[in-house]
Amino acid sequence: MINPVAHAKDCPIIEETDRYIIVCKPNNISSEEVALKFAHGLQNVSLVYSLPHNIGGLLIIPKSKLDASILRNDYGSYRFQLTFDVISTTTMLPKDMPISCELPIAKHDTKDLYLISSTTGKKSSTTFTFLEKIGKCEHWQASCTYLRNDQISIHAYESGINILGDIKYAKCPIPSFKELKRNFKDNRKEDNEYPFHGPAIYLSALKFPDKSILQINLPKKMSVFMKLLSLT
Repeated sequence: MINPVAHAKDCPIIEETDRYIIVCKPNNISSEEVALKFAHGLQNVSLVYSLPHNIGGLLIIPKSKLDASILRNDYGSYRFQLTFDVISTTTMLPKDMPISCELPIAKHDTKDLYLISSTTGKKSSTTFTFLEKIGKCEHWQASCTYLRNDQISIHAYESGINILGDIKYAKCPIPSFKELKRNFKDNRKEDNEYPFHGPAIYLSALKFPDKSILQINLPKKMSVFMKLLSLT
């Protein structure tokens, strides 16, 4: 079992201003746990947005309640743009133009799932852009200006993009080392059986209200995973 507190130290600071800190959140810790580490005594400071426990990437942590209010107002006014890298199985989609999905997302009444609903769903929009082939798989970017729960996974699935590691919607597990590498020796340690854990989704770029862009490299585990896929 992964101890989130033990991994809080693995959140490097990417940028710091007098209003906020931007860190890299690993895909094995909650956004709230990361915020607590960097809040330095501040209490009840709201995040600008929250990433799911199993999705890593750039996270903005305001330095005060006033900063949080201003940044959250900008975010709620769709003045930020979040861009994720995603890895999928092969698709039959056109690769020469962006694909837009604007299906409204609603919480399932009884299950830990979200669904598309024109009656109870909330407005959502994601744009997918093809980047490259990776062996038998594909590398896409997914951009949105407001992130709802499971939005990237469910919009990708509804658009015909099955993200590796998305068990909820695409039912598409991460291939094991044994499937990707010839003569792989099984050491029978669960943590080392797969090259990547969770859905292959990573928030790698932010566009700010002033149109400036912050972009980072993909984490080492995701980069290694992509190299292994390129050999298939």
